[in-house]
Amino acid sequence: MNKLLIITTIILVAIVPVKALSDVSEDSKRIYCNGNSLNIIEQYEKEIVSGKAYPALILADSHHILQVAGINKTLMLLKELIRSANTDAEKFYVQDITTLLEELSKKDTTKANNRWDIYDNIKERMPRSITSLQCTNNACFLSGKNKIRVSQYHSGFIPVKQFTQDYNTIGLCSGSFKATVPVTLRIYSNMDYVCYINGKKICVNALTDKKKLLRMFHIESEEGFTVALYYKPVENMFLKIQFYDDTNQIIHLPETENTFYHDVRWYESYYEYENQLLTQYNNQRSGEAAFQLALFYESLQSIEALKYYKEALQSNNEFIACRFLGFLLEHENKVPGSDVVVQTV
Repeated sequence: MNKLLIITTIILVAIVPVKALSDVSEDSKRIYCNGNSLNIIEQYEKEIVSGKAYPALILADSHHILQVAGINKTLMLLKELIRSANTDAEKFYVQDITTLLEELSKKDTTKANNRWDIYDNIKERMPRSITSLQCTNNACFLSGKNKIRVSQYHSGFIPVKQFTQDYNTIGLCSGSFKATVPVTLRIYSNMDYVCYINGKKICVNALTDKKKLLRMFHIESEEGFTVALYYKPVENMFLKIQFYDDTNQIIHLPETENTFYHDVRWYESYYEYENQLLTQYNNQRSGEAAFQLALFYESLQSIEALKYYKEALQSNNEFIACRFLGFLLEHENKVPGSDVVVQTV
């Protein structure tokens, strides 16, 4: 199946909860299960134009569309989805992700005022707990030397690929900012990483815990905060960090040379789409709701999709089984036992 190409770094998550599995056309089901990539892309395009598209499928498959049809076709499909959005939440999400895709396809050369420190990870060897990403909640290791001060690009990307010295060793990117009002920290990245705020761990974004290409955290601090992100370099790695206010507008926080360690109030936040899907799932506990969550997490390139695919399979739907097998094959080296399952089918 051509779908099972190298995973790209595009998140596309927007799902419209009101759409039912019965809304997926029989042509889409047949073409997908037959594994014809070009035909399924053509079918998606027809359905978008006619207003009969099932957004969850297109968004979950967008990384594959990018591989097969290229950036222009992918952006065209996504922009059509924006125009046909059924809710404000859907429109906001698709716009955000389309913007990310466009930015990844272009080389941003406009530098912003914010600067970050990227540590020379040849000279700055990390403790074993950091290297394995099995970190405790204790204060993180943050050296005051071997730092490379870099400018963040206007689009929010930080040039970690350019300044990471050793791709086989954990890297560190950090920055300190003044903030007296609540902000939302958004981290877009295709790497495994551990994130600390003021020396306290707030997340492990890795397959051993919970990995997504986008994580968001609401932070309240009376003075400011220090972000420290330890990452495992990968080919074509990227890191984009932005701050948003309570109206979902990007804000630019003044940087500071101080390193903060005081306690802050924080919690992980989500797009409205995920909240809608989780609410629907908790209320219905149906194979339909589980399938939509599986597509959602598949879009995030997260093996959390496995949990919901297993539940959705209880509906004995052939199309869901095809999607499940496609997911297993694509993540064969990441999902324990997936190779055994695939071989037995």
